[in-house]
Parts: sequence; C-alpha cells; structure tokens
Amino acid sequence: MTEPPAFYVAEIIVIGIVATLVTDIWQRLLQAIAGLPPARWGLIGRWVAGFPRGVLFINRSRRPPASVAKPQSVGHSTMR
Repeated sequence: MTEPPAFYVAEIIVIGIVATLVTDIWQRLLQAIAGLPPARWGLIGRWVAGFPRGVLFINRSRRPPASVAKPQSVGHSTMR
C-alpha cells in the first residue's frame, strides 16, 4: 500500500521538530549539569556557507577562511 506524498512530508516535518526539541533539551541539560557552553552555531554557518564555493570539510590553505555574513543565522537555519 502506498501512502500519499503529503504523508511523507508531514512525517519529515514531525521528525525534524522532535529531533530539534531533543537536541535543544540535551544542550540545556549539558549546560545546567556540566556547565558546558552553548553550541557555536557560527562555525556550522561558515561550514554550510562554504558549500557553494566547493569548501566542504578542510581549509588546507594557511590563510583564514572567507568571512560569511551572519554565520550564526546560517548555522541556526541549517539546524532548525
């Protein structure tokens, strides 16, 4: 039996929301219990923003990576 495509879209959205909530709660627990600092979304934002330029994993040059406008916003949008 084949479900309609809307079923899969709804399922993906629900899984994404639940995964985000679990991740956020886990981060808050680690902050409260172990005193760990919050995630640095700017690093993730710079990493994702490098995809269109072909920079996927490692910056092998000795120069600093290219700057990205609002890397925290880019990082948050990729994880939320």
